[in-house]
Amino acid sequence: MPAYNTEAYIAKSIKAVMAQTFTNWELLIIDDGSSDGTRKIAESFAKRNSKIMVILQKNAGVATARNLGILKAKGDYITFLDSDDLWDPSFLADTLQIALAGDYPVVYAGYDLYDLAGHWVKPEQAPEYFDGNILQRYLNNFYVCHICSLLIRRRDLLISNILFSPGHIYGEDTEFIIKLFSQFRVGNTHSILFKYCKRPNSATTSEDFRRHISIIHAYIESLDYLTKNYFQKDRLQVLDIMKKRYVRGEIRKSMQLSIQKNLPTFSAEIRSIYKNLA
Repeated sequence: MPAYNTEAYIAKSIKAVMAQTFTNWELLIIDDGSSDGTRKIAESFAKRNSKIMVILQKNAGVATARNLGILKAKGDYITFLDSDDLWDPSFLADTLQIALAGDYPVVYAGYDLYDLAGHWVKPEQAPEYFDGNILQRYLNNFYVCHICSLLIRRRDLLISNILFSPGHIYGEDTEFIIKLFSQFRVGNTHSILFKYCKRPNSATTSEDFRRHISIIHAYIESLDYLTKNYFQKDRLQVLDIMKKRYVRGEIRKSMQLSIQKNLPTFSAEIRSIYKNLA
């Protein structure tokens, strides 16, 4: 559980783990240099429960925090939960049951979206559930799963050296899932077991544009990874989707934003990225 300045939410997230019907778990809370009461709250839970451990790091971002958790974890399976989101009490039990029954390295559950007031937000697309090689289906339906609705066999992550890219502020989740789905058979629970809390974006225009730049680089790295490592029968279709819809689509969106907001420096940066594409 990566945590950064989430003192208003983290207690509920920790309690969601403690409420799991599957009880043989460990919770690693990676405090990413919080400046509020997040660390104090996490440590108060750790003092009362030996299965909870708090690990401190200087502020380095969620990707670095998750990678540290992967390396420090002791269990056979690993999953992620952000410090402002919630699991259904049966999340671990249900995903693990599917993983063991089908020998799946990766299992996902569906998810619902909620606002800060706890109100359900209607998704743009209904959840869908697929088994096996689901990479192309994921690329065609972004709402298949969330990074925090996955259960992953830890040894497969370590052997394949699939980790989060620390240099990306945004887009690191999608890049990680794309790499994961490109290498492993995937199972699913056919049920919604994760609640994603969508907090409003308070970023400035400059920060919002940097978000788009980060996402573009994450997509480019995903495309490069697939070009070198994905050789399933739908390889050409997957690469075409990745290049046209994700990389070029995000470049086009970012260019439109830079023009609308009159940001010539960012427009030049986008043009430079586009020219460097193979």
